[in-house]
Formats: sequence, structure tokens, C-alpha cells
Amino acid sequence: MSIWTHVNTVFRIDSVYPHLEEKNKIKRIIGKTCIASSPAEEWEKLREHPEEYSPRGSEGTLQMAMWENPNRHCTAAYVVTVFGDLRDVDLCQKVEQDKIISWFMRCCKELDIRQATMTAECDSGVIIVANPNNNNGTPYVESPSVQIYYQKKNAAYCD
Repeated sequence: MSIWTHVNTVFRIDSVYPHLEEKNKIKRIIGKTCIASSPAEEWEKLREHPEEYSPRGSEGTLQMAMWENPNRHCTAAYVVTVFGDLRDVDLCQKVEQDKIISWFMRCCKELDIRQATMTAECDSGVIIVANPNNNNGTPYVESPSVQIYYQKKNAAYCD
């Protein structure tokens, strides 16, 4: 039986003058994507350079969608969602927890975020909620708020 981790992440990114180079930078930081039906060459690139991709499971990576604010005079320039279901990623394993939290925090550090949040829920009963913001809404990525919950009904699955 497969185990799945379901991830939903939102980044609100500020920019004074949004432009194509900035959108490409955001895509590079979030990571490339790959799905089950991607060509074999893409899967080979993913295996050779996993650091260039968003978090992955056995059937592909998380996917990304970007909304660009049509009001060019507003600093709230982009909202980026990163989401998906990662097969064979078990958050009971500390290494898997560390991978997804590290990816999220790296993205927050490298992007000009105003707000960000991530939830990752695993079939094993583990839920991660991460938020790099302090109480006044400004990024505080040196000491983020990360909570990890272990639901009792599935506690037997975790180490």
C-alpha cells in the first residue's frame, strides 16, 4: 500500500517593478516540476539534479501556479501556490520532514516574501504547518514557526 503526503503552500511575494526575469527567478527558486507522464529525459534530469526541482514523490514533484497582480503600482506583485500529492513520502521519517521544511524555508529566504505558509499532511497521521513570519507579518526566517503534529490514530506507523 502506498503512503501519500498532501502539500499546499502559498507565497505572497512583493516587487516594486514585476518583470519576466523576476518571474523566472521565482520559478527557479521554487524548482522545476515533473509529473508521472513527463518524458524519460525529464525524469533522468530529476534523478541527476534533484536540487533543481520542487519536492518529489515516486510519481512526480509538487506543481506550481503563479498569479501576477495586474496593478503594476501595487507592491503585492505575485501569489505563488505550490501544491500536490507526493506518493511514497512518509512524514513519519525525520529525513522526509527535514526535506520539505528545508525546501520551504530556502524558498522563503531567497524570495522577497510578504507572507508564506505551508501545510503538509501525510496518510501516516503526521501534519506539518510552517510559517516564516513573525507577529507583525514581516518575514522572520531565522526562527520560523514550524509545528509538527502526530495524530494518535496513526501513531503506530511512526518511529
